[in-house]
Amino acid sequence: MLPSGRKANGGLPTLSARRLRASRIVELLTARIDASVVAAAAGLSPSTLARYQHFVPPQNEEAAVALLRGHLQ
Repeated sequence: MLPSGRKANGGLPTLSARRLRASRIVELLTARIDASVVAAAAGLSPSTLARYQHFVPPQNEEAAVALLRGHLQ
């Protein structure tokens, strides 16, 4: 077992539940799942999700227009 912060063979970082959770939250936000749904599933308040927003890539113009017109992806 590796001490916390040490790297496993191959130089990859050790797995962290916190990082896995953050990755999943960003993945759901990137898929444009409603923030209140993501927050409820993660046991957070919707305002807490703001810290993850800068990892979410911007939506392309075509998809944004479709969402504004009420068409789901």
